[in-house]
This record gives sequence, C-alpha cells and structure tokens, in this order.
Amino acid sequence: MVAVNALAIFGPSPESYMVSCGRCFSYRNIPQSLADTIQNGGLSMMSTAWISVTRNMQDWVGLNDATGERHYSDNIAPEILKQLANAEHVSFGDANEYIVNLESVGAWYGNIDNPAVLESLASLRKQVPDFDARLEGIIIGHGKNHFYALTHGFVFHLDDELERDPRHPLTKVVREFQSAGSWRILKSSTLCPWDPRYFFLNFQEEGSTVIQRRWNLPPEMEQKMQELRDLVETPEEQRALLAHEQMQMAYLEQIQMAAISQANAVMEGMDAMQSAIW
Repeated sequence: MVAVNALAIFGPSPESYMVSCGRCFSYRNIPQSLADTIQNGGLSMMSTAWISVTRNMQDWVGLNDATGERHYSDNIAPEILKQLANAEHVSFGDANEYIVNLESVGAWYGNIDNPAVLESLASLRKQVPDFDARLEGIIIGHGKNHFYALTHGFVFHLDDELERDPRHPLTKVVREFQSAGSWRILKSSTLCPWDPRYFFLNFQEEGSTVIQRRWNLPPEMEQKMQELRDLVETPEEQRALLAHEQMQMAYLEQIQMAAISQANAVMEGMDAMQSAIW
C-alpha cells in the first residue's frame, strides 16, 4: 500500500474542521481562501507538511513540502508575514498568540501570553541542552495542553487533571510514545482548542521513515476521516496514488538536475574568469 499523508485541522467548534487522507479531503466551515488553496493544489494534500489556523479560523498558514511554498490568508498579521519567507513552522494560540520557527537553526519568533507555555518554555531552555536549536515547533491546545516538536524526541505538557488520569485518551498516547523512546512528534500534529479529548498526532521513529498516527476526533470528523481512509484503500485510489508518487519523484529529480546544471554553469564561469585573470 502506498504511504499517504494525513491531516486534521480543528476549527473553533465541532462544526468547523478539515480532514485529509492521501489525495482526498473533507471540510466544513473553513475560510474560503483555504478551501480554494486546497482545491487548486497550492496545498496539495499529498505534500502539505502542516496547516495552522487561528482560534477563530479566520487566518491560516500552510506549507507545501514539495514546492517549498508557504500559503496564507490575506489578513495574516504583518508580524508573521515578514518572517514567513523563512518560516519552518507557524502555530497559533489564544487571541494574538503565535510562534514562528525559522529555517535558520535555533531561531524562532513569537508572541506568547499563555502562562503555562511561558513557564514550561523558560524551564526547558534552562534544562535541555541546545533547546532553541532543537525546537521545531510549539503546538498549543486547550487549557495548559501544549507540546514541543524537537529534532530529537518531544515534550508534552498536560492539564493537571489529564496528568492524573491515565485513562484519558491524550494521556495514554503521550505515555505510550514517551515510554517507547526514539520517537519524535511531527509538526503536522494538532490539538483541539476547545476540548482536551480531541487530537491528531503524527509520530516518526527517529532514523527511519516509519510514521505512526494516533487520534481521537469529534464524531463527525471521525466519520469523515474513516470515509477517506476507506477510499484510500480501494484499488483504484491506490493506483492513482502510485502514479502521483511517481510523478512527484520525477518532478523532484528534474529540480535536482536543474540545480546541478546551474551550479556547474556557475563553476565553469568562475573557472573562465580565473583563467582570464591569469
């Protein structure tokens, strides 16, 4: 079976969401600009690394991993926009909270008011060696719930009642992968902002391409995700996914060959200039 990308985006209520699996997606009450960008392929569901939305879902940012293009809503805050060209990840919290992780190592920029995040961030920067360099993203959920995506491993902070309840679905998943070791959480993971029971988490085994997903979605989102998963498993869709994967590989090879040709041309030009000087 062809490996597929999968995403789940939570809006401000159960009636606002987006889910995807492979090439297919389903959404309800999301910004028209986001829907248009998904439908026209700007954010192809096969290659979208992440999509982040504000709490009211009026503004959004997404990264197409295949093209390297960042797509965003028209009214995105100027403070975020000026950093977006070099953004590795963008996430949003309550009100005007945001965090922009830049591609340059150890660089991030943000406006954080959540006391729980501020406290854990200050502690981790003291306790974890090279924390800023290892930080890939901060995802903020309901209440105190938030996690840090790192180049190695991950750190979760949960509400006090979740910490005390080993049966809570989010607590069970966090403890499962913390005890397993050698797993990192991907920036495509999301936490529900209005109910701590709901989440969609992508874990990758370090040093491999193995990805395991764990989720607990509201009933309507769960139904739509299951419908998409069933569709992806059909022979027709598997053939279409394989063809898409082959086209993507060919496209990336063309880009690589073009980059090599350009580099060779530059080197030849420098050699010619040096010969002329001598």
